[in-house]
Amino acid sequence: MYILSISKAGRKTGALRFLKLILLLLMLYPVTDISAVENHNSENDPMMLHLTDHNFIDIMGFEIPLPVFKPVTINGRDLNISITSDFVFFWIGTFLIIIVLSFYKKNQIVQKKFMGRLVETLVLFVRDDIVRPVLPHDYKKYLPFFLTLFMVIFMQNFIGLIPFMSGSTKNLSVTAALAVITFSVVISSGIKKFGILGYLKNFLPLSFKENNFVIALVFNILLAPFEFMGILTKPFALSIRLFANIVAGHAVILTFLLIGWGGKELGWNYFVIAPSVAASVFIYLLECLVAFLQAYVFTLLSAIFISEAIEHSH
Repeated sequence: MYILSISKAGRKTGALRFLKLILLLLMLYPVTDISAVENHNSENDPMMLHLTDHNFIDIMGFEIPLPVFKPVTINGRDLNISITSDFVFFWIGTFLIIIVLSFYKKNQIVQKKFMGRLVETLVLFVRDDIVRPVLPHDYKKYLPFFLTLFMVIFMQNFIGLIPFMSGSTKNLSVTAALAVITFSVVISSGIKKFGILGYLKNFLPLSFKENNFVIALVFNILLAPFEFMGILTKPFALSIRLFANIVAGHAVILTFLLIGWGGKELGWNYFVIAPSVAASVFIYLLECLVAFLQAYVFTLLSAIFISEAIEHSH
């Protein structure tokens, strides 16, 4: 029932319209990735084949080609708008989210199906363990945004763990897009709360009213750039943290799996296959936990940054 109340609150506050815009940006961004060009040097490297983006989908050695379009030139730079594997799996993840959410029945106080109970559990987890403790007064306003953020990241991380599929969170452009969207919400929330001048005053560490004017002026001139740099480093940290953790986990699993691989000429060393597979399974189970933890950490830090923007004062 709480999901229904979220939707009603979102319509009243305009958050639902903003949520649709976020979903649109998330769905369109991977296809406009200028770095999403097929790397031909990775064809013989199983690890790079899995970690990099391509204009084909590889399933057990069979390559399914994807549409390739002519690059668009903007300000002298070529923008590749071809469909890539990360873009395809991003859409697959989006449709899976829609399918999972469809199991939740608004007219049932107690969900009878497992997927409905799972959706309700995730919503309550994001609300009670992430958003409400950080934003006790404004959690309803921002909850649709954080639910979208959490579910998108978690689903993409989970897809990346399915054999022959690829999660788009191992693509730096996707994690950067998520971070930029979060950064935009942080800035817009602060400006909406304090106004442009009021929000800019938050970058001044010393108040002119409570301190000597000359001292406050000197310290503000010296320290304000560092306060501003602190704001700019937040989306950078969000994107790199998510990207690095996902790529590192996949790389470790593939490393253990390929320990016994000597290339096409030597083939497999069967004496090390069993321990390498056992180690890979162990790391895989850890990555299942990491997939959830990274979605949790990204959402929690985003909530903290927004809280600082709307409650920050000197």
